[in-house]
Amino acid sequence: MRYTLTTPRDGWLRNGLLAGLVATGGMTIALVAAYVIADGVGDPRGGVVARWLWALAHNRVTEAVGGGPLLFIGLQLSVGLALSALYAGAAEPALPGPGWARGIVFALGPWVLSLVLFLPLVGGGLFGRALGAGPLPALGNLIVHLIYGAILGAVYAIPESAGLARTPEDLAANVRADRGAAIGIVAGAAVGALIGALIQAVGGTNPLLPAGGLILGGALIGGGWGGVVGSLAGLTPATRRGKAR
Repeated sequence: MRYTLTTPRDGWLRNGLLAGLVATGGMTIALVAAYVIADGVGDPRGGVVARWLWALAHNRVTEAVGGGPLLFIGLQLSVGLALSALYAGAAEPALPGPGWARGIVFALGPWVLSLVLFLPLVGGGLFGRALGAGPLPALGNLIVHLIYGAILGAVYAIPESAGLARTPEDLAANVRADRGAAIGIVAGAAVGALIGALIQAVGGTNPLLPAGGLILGGALIGGGWGGVVGSLAGLTPATRRGKAR
């Protein structure tokens, strides 16, 4: 099969998920750092910028996140993994330029969606205007998404097999890993949705999420981790056979 600019590279799902893990970690660190700075510098009785910073750290969204930090981290990771799979499978082959630039261009889409869908959904209003922090929610959101995109693109662009021979065993291992990732995503999403439904039935919904949000969140978390575990599990048979020889 001839390679074209719209064809994902071998092992795209596995490599995309691994790059997504790194990028989501970097994005989460940036979010925590931004919160610490805004909380430390912000002042409800200060100037305009100080009041904006205080409102950025003290609002209904941050309060909801503080009430369920593990849920927020899980959702953050799952969305980051889902976006990384979309990037590796569809966006990256079609975008020009170096890896980090491709990632940044791709991240502009999720940034816009977070402003017009996610923030209104959790009570922040369109573009975060209901938070009372002026342009800071949109600007801060852009910065963390650019960080995510740059890391995602740069890490994914690292050659998987630099300096290694492309043997039939390598290609077969890639196929098994991708197949394992696909199975893991489906199975993990089903298990995660079931666990989310049980949690919702016992404890009710979290303030951060609407009705049914725990089911969706559980499916995203389970699917993300299932893809990673399934991909790694798919490599195991080849590794074992290699050691046996």
